[in-house]
Amino acid sequence: MLNSISIKQYRNIKRNLEEMEKTNYDSIIIIPCSGNKGWHEFAEHSALFYYYDVCEKLRLSHRFFADTMSFYDQYEIGYMRTLSIDSIRTNLKRAKLYKSEETKSFFTIFKLNKAYRIEDVQALEKMERARRLKNLTVEEAVNLDPELHQILANLAIRLHRLCNNNLDRLSSQTRGIEIINLIDNLLVEYHQITMMKHLPKSTIAAKFTDMRKETYQLIFLTKVLGEAKIWDLEVCASISEPLIAAKAHIENNLKKFVKDPNARTAKH
Repeated sequence: MLNSISIKQYRNIKRNLEEMEKTNYDSIIIIPCSGNKGWHEFAEHSALFYYYDVCEKLRLSHRFFADTMSFYDQYEIGYMRTLSIDSIRTNLKRAKLYKSEETKSFFTIFKLNKAYRIEDVQALEKMERARRLKNLTVEEAVNLDPELHQILANLAIRLHRLCNNNLDRLSSQTRGIEIINLIDNLLVEYHQITMMKHLPKSTIAAKFTDMRKETYQLIFLTKVLGEAKIWDLEVCASISEPLIAAKAHIENNLKKFVKDPNARTAKH
């Protein structure tokens, strides 16, 4: 692999990796990160396999990150990074998973001596969502929706940065403030629903209704900024897609408290 790689090269390689990972059930695929510091990363299925069947088994302290820093192509599950491909090889052998390896262009591919089923990957994804939620939750909570929380938290990080760095002065003082207030309110309301155990069903339904309205408003504002050529279409799409996913989660949660007269909340 190259000792130095540009951000443009990295983004192209990352997009290719994302496509490869969609059908990866038996490999750890590693790519170089941008810059000249020697860092490499592996993501999605590769990261799940390595974290849960190598790091957990060998009690290694490697960190598994959600991809909240990227403005454009984001990993859906997350990524891990290393300064030493040799250490990955060694750890795979220690965990008795190493089968073979090959290098193709920018990609180092470690073949594993086992193949994961689709349901195996889904189970690992569920474990990872639960792990991240546990790290974020400081006390007992109710009415949890880990996927909704992850979507909102990632959006908050991106929207704060976009509104701070990618808006002109006028827009930052108008639309930017509105966007930040909306995404922050969404997170506050989510935590109120999950951490205030005394809330009646009607209050929870009202909060989910407010969250749905705020999500719609964020979708509309993103469209306006795209149509005004303040944000390019790629950025707008990367914001709109998770907003639409968040809206679907919110509406599913709302149905539980509006349509089901026997819906239960936590006891006082």
